Amino acid sequence: MAHAWLIVSDSGGVQEEAPSLGIPLLILRNTTERPEAVECGIATVVGLDSGRLHRALKEAYQRRSGERPAGIEANPFGSGNSGRQIARIVCRILARTSKKEVRT
Repeated sequence: MAHAWLIVSDSGGVQEEAPSLGIPLLILRNTTERPEAVECGIATVVGLDSGRLHRALKEAYQRRSGERPAGIEANPFGSGNSGRQIARIVCRILARTSKKEVRT
């Protein structure tokens, strides 16, 4: 997916991944449980109508540039740094705890 210029899917998981990759997404559902992707501008709900999908594909191809679409806000699902941040905090807590044990 990271090498795609456009993603077309009905997967909720893919709707969360597209903003992280900065790849435009066409959602093949009538509704989405991930409205954040639509609100940030990376995803468009096209539904199940083949004519609407055809128009959306044509528009996406015409504006295709290989770059993140203009107007995209920050990833609504996070920055992807939470694991690193949690590990840093745990290390600090453990370092403080071990220092206290050495003093007693």
